[in-house]
Amino acid sequence: MIYWVPIWFQAIQSVSALESGIRSLPLVLALVIASIISGGGTTAIGYNNPFYILSTILMSVGAGLLTTFQVHTSKAMWIGYQIIYGLGVGFGIQQAVITVQIVLPLKLVPIGTALAMFMQSFGGALLISVAQNVFDNTLLKGIRTHAPSVHGSTILHVGATDLAKIFPKALLQPIQVAYNHALTQTYVIGLAMACLSVVATVLVEWKSVKGKKMGGGGA
Repeated sequence: MIYWVPIWFQAIQSVSALESGIRSLPLVLALVIASIISGGGTTAIGYNNPFYILSTILMSVGAGLLTTFQVHTSKAMWIGYQIIYGLGVGFGIQQAVITVQIVLPLKLVPIGTALAMFMQSFGGALLISVAQNVFDNTLLKGIRTHAPSVHGSTILHVGATDLAKIFPKALLQPIQVAYNHALTQTYVIGLAMACLSVVATVLVEWKSVKGKKMGGGGA
């Protein structure tokens, strides 16, 4: 989502890459704030499981809302939806590493930590590639439907930022409709992954961090 949401601003709102990054700040800031809260909250209450639950709920709701983006989605909506999703990601992003340190014996913590970080990195890299294929195929199909006079490969090569510069207004609107649909279909992948995070939420052992050294085995 952090990769694909800024593209929506470039293609649909015709802003620069820099401006699209600025408009994505609600997602990033919410992620950072929630990450800080979850770290402090785990220390305070002793359990990180509640933050798994918050993460799954907020990520799923936020990702679902992001898939409802339209060409004329209001500022309040795209800010609010990003905040909800960002909070969900922030509450969950550290939890795998924390859980490894809580539940595993000392000798297995390095292996568990490495595996958790590898899966986060690998999953992100893999799913960006999957999302790219979904986006390209959906966009080409949408262009054939909404703007048949435009060659699909031209849209792919132009890039999101330059659409408004190259195409006249009469063509730009149907192109943006197709682009918006392709992006929201791509967001569905993020929604599916957010919903699947319920598996971790359900299966993670409830074990308190209080009274034990992080990175060490159980007391």
